[in-house]
Amino acid sequence: MLLADLVDRGLDPEQAILFVIDGGKALRKAIKDVFGEHALVQPLPSPQGAQRLHLLPERDRPQILARIRARGR
Repeated sequence: MLLADLVDRGLDPEQAILFVIDGGKALRKAIKDVFGEHALVQPLPSPQGAQRLHLLPERDRPQILARIRARGR
């Protein structure tokens, strides 16, 4: 697997590493399996959610945008 290969080539799994991913659950699990608690995973924000805000009533937009951003953490 790619992640295990990175370790084999010298990437230190005991060092904190930030991974920015597209939100795939399998990829997140693989990262945690190889790098454990030292892996910091940050999903990319969902562009679809922000692009559709214009379809909502203006009064609801700030609350929905906050939810989209919180989900990406």
